[in-house]
Amino acid sequence: NDPPLVDFYVEERNFDVGELVHFNGSISVDPDGDELTFFWDFGDGSFCSEVNPTHQYKAFGEYIVTLTVTDTEDQAQQKSTGVIVGTPPSASILLPGEGETFFVGEILRLKGEAYSSDGQLLSTSAMEWEVRRHHADHFHPFLEPVEGNDFDLIPAPEPEDFHASLNSFLEIILRVTDEHGLTASTSRIIQPSLIPVGIDSDPSGLNVLVDGEFINTFQEIWSWEGHELHLIAEDKDQYVFKTWSDGDTNRQRFTALDSSHALFVATYCVISGGICSNESAMCCVGTCDSNGTCPKELESRTIPPVTWGALDYSEAFELSPFTSYGGCNPYDDGVDVQWTTDLVCKVRDQSPCNIGWWDPGEYLLYHFTVPVGEGSAFIVRARAATLVTGRDIQFELFSEGILRGTVSFVVPAQGYQSFNDIIWTINLEENDYVLKVLSFSGRINLCSVSIIPTNSTESGGAVQPPFILPALEYSDASEKTPESYGGCNQKGDGVDAQPTTDEICQDRDQSSCNIGWWDPEEYLVYSFSIPSSAAGMYTVRVRAAASRAGRDITLELTTVGASSSEWNSKLFWVPAEGYQSFNDILWTVFLEGNDYRLKVQSNTGKINLCSVAVLVSDLETPNPEDKEYSVMVPGVYNAMYYTEDFLEKSEERLGNCPVKSNTGIDAKINQDSTCNEAISEFDVHCHIGWTEEGEYVIYNVKKDAEQDLLKVSIRVAAYGKRSIRVELHSHDMDTMFARKDVETPGRGSWDTYDTILVWNEVSVGHDEFLKMKVIFLSGNVNLCAFDIQ
Repeated sequence: NDPPLVDFYVEERNFDVGELVHFNGSISVDPDGDELTFFWDFGDGSFCSEVNPTHQYKAFGEYIVTLTVTDTEDQAQQKSTGVIVGTPPSASILLPGEGETFFVGEILRLKGEAYSSDGQLLSTSAMEWEVRRHHADHFHPFLEPVEGNDFDLIPAPEPEDFHASLNSFLEIILRVTDEHGLTASTSRIIQPSLIPVGIDSDPSGLNVLVDGEFINTFQEIWSWEGHELHLIAEDKDQYVFKTWSDGDTNRQRFTALDSSHALFVATYCVISGGICSNESAMCCVGTCDSNGTCPKELESRTIPPVTWGALDYSEAFELSPFTSYGGCNPYDDGVDVQWTTDLVCKVRDQSPCNIGWWDPGEYLLYHFTVPVGEGSAFIVRARAATLVTGRDIQFELFSEGILRGTVSFVVPAQGYQSFNDIIWTINLEENDYVLKVLSFSGRINLCSVSIIPTNSTESGGAVQPPFILPALEYSDASEKTPESYGGCNQKGDGVDAQPTTDEICQDRDQSSCNIGWWDPEEYLVYSFSIPSSAAGMYTVRVRAAASRAGRDITLELTTVGASSSEWNSKLFWVPAEGYQSFNDILWTVFLEGNDYRLKVQSNTGKINLCSVAVLVSDLETPNPEDKEYSVMVPGVYNAMYYTEDFLEKSEERLGNCPVKSNTGIDAKINQDSTCNEAISEFDVHCHIGWTEEGEYVIYNVKKDAEQDLLKVSIRVAAYGKRSIRVELHSHDMDTMFARKDVETPGRGSWDTYDTILVWNEVSVGHDEFLKMKVIFLSGNVNLCAFDIQ
């Protein structure tokens, strides 16, 4: 027996109250010819069993009508449709205007109008806004549905990726509901402001990496106004990046597009020994000689830190000196040299070639000097590759003709262009040295050799302050993308790192690379120990850089094995002076004897980090009882002083507030003058917003033990009347001293704040430490500050 085929017809229009609505169910049939029974549910509590009934609705509204048909074998099927009684309201979007475009970071304002069917202006509580960020054939929520009108949207987004520039836009949706429950909606498409961008190179035809996509020059692309375009100039064969057309010498750059047209030209030079002519790019050193090659750079006194490329050896021993393979060596010494594809060789070590076809016993010599007073531990680093297992390379170090140290290493067999760093740490006194790099068993490629001073060695245990670590010496990392950009990191964990040009990073901190391309909430962890006898004040120092204002990082400290609630953390702004203009960020903190983990987190992304240090401070040790009670009576405090004990229902953090972005509580930069006078340890004043029913925050409060009476006020804003509960508890939350519900006046604006007196005088006993809990009973309230006297 087959089930019936249910269908019915009703006229598609709006009906008046009391009007007779006709329904036709006779178009329902049964494939087996069985007799059918009908059951109608008209959506207003009325029912009927006729085939073609009529019905009168007594009130305005949208009703769901459902017909159920059943055959003689009790096989049943249903169909539903909507019937509208009354005229729905009308809605129109006033801002943004029709045809407007947006630029990255722009604050768009959402404003509309809504009228009932009889022409009455609807209140803001009848209006709901939603914004979708469309990309290709899908969209992401940009603003979840929110009640209100005439308010600012969060800053307009960047394009999702390179290809998103021409297939992405914002859709703004306004929905309105009248007093009868009738609804209407309208939407508006806001396109990004597009800018043509020219990508070129000199000579033309080389690759430039643009927002992660390789562009072969010359090409014109389109991007968004205000977007930070990410450019990396790639070396190729004998061509090495020299400068951009605007004079920027950093091969990697971020540039905000702010004009109607932009042109970026990467200029290259030809390496030593490269083929040149009057028509080609200039030589990196000297001028093109009569043989049509660029000359070798004359060697001068070399003082570490130094990195030599494949062609920068002082002397060489070659078993077949009359034949040179590979096409990369213009000299008559027979050393075989070829072009390398390894990014670390080319970018970090500035070596576009590698030694190859190395026979057993062949070697290279490198000369350097450790100046007077600079003797210390040094890292000898060779970057080598092989395809064959069991191949080893040997270091021999001489001074005054005497062998001072030797060691050999097996080179990982991952391929002739899969290079790895071979590291040897040795103590060197002031003297002139010769480093001999020997191919012990042959079939090894070598692209660079480095001598790098260091202030720490691998001792088998955790490092102890004072110490300075290059950014790449992390013990753990959180990385969102598996690809590793920049060519400096060979750990295989996807952490992006590039060569740095900052002299303090290079010289003081002995860090030749910096972490880059940091996405929001990615982090690094550094481990260290404090002996029990060395408890005291320490200064945590990180050296960071950013190109745009509003970028921040969080430093978090915990003992090994502690839960996340035991982190001691602080947020810091990174000065916006350029991606290679680094600044020291300092945090002085009391540390007891223990094993520690320092977590450095990029909250907003687009920050570079070159080094991390923990140094001994000369500040006095504070009273440990005070460190968690930053709210001291009396005072007016910013709402962002909340503890880690809170309730936040939504997973996605809303708002543009950079403070405590890792907690997930929704917050926005605040413009209220009274709110901005509150005490704050942060560089900006923010308010807690987008609150939902039942969410809460808790504050730790310290007062004088003799003071048993308090006066408490809160400063809030809301569109309508909303309920808030304030509770005062003992520190352990076992005793509640007071609880009171208050109501916001409801000013019809999220930006108009009122100070609400909770208690003029409330008794809290003689406890020195208290907790204040603020509960948003009905949600939709902004909290910017509280006053406790």
